[in-house]
Formats: sequence, C-alpha cells, structure tokens
Amino acid sequence: NNLGDKSPALLFNNIYGYNNAQIALNVIGSWPNHALMLGLPKDTPVKEQFFEFARRYNQFPVKVQREETAPFHENEITEDINLF
Repeated sequence: NNLGDKSPALLFNNIYGYNNAQIALNVIGSWPNHALMLGLPKDTPVKEQFFEFARRYNQFPVKVQREETAPFHENEITEDINLF
C-alpha cells in the first residue's frame, strides 16, 4: 500500500492543560511530513531534517512528569473514530 506517501501528518495545537504545547502525529509517514512537523519546507533534505531534530532534542532536557489524574484520563472511547 502507499499509506506513507499519501497520509497526512497531523499537528495538534492548544493542548488542554498545557501552555505552548503541540503534538505531531504520523510524521514518519513520509519525509515531507517530517519536515513540515519541524516547521521546515516539505522538500528539505533528510540530512538537514536530522540535524534540525538533533538540535531541538538537545535543547529539550525536560524531566518526565507523570500525572495520575491527567485530563486525558477523563476521556472515554465508546466507538471507533474515523479521522478521514
């Protein structure tokens, strides 16, 4: 199947309970998706994407914080979700 090249990357902003947070999904579906997730033009070479990702990773030494009562625990999935 051609899912990787045809699938959209998803970027979620305004995450409930967090300031200035974003979550990107399906960024590895294709290298153009990965570039867009990094805020780069979709035709950015893979090597440049790698170095940009490494640069950002090195600037993000945030301690993991586990929450037993995080807002997502309030969600209940009652049926299949169709994102398309």
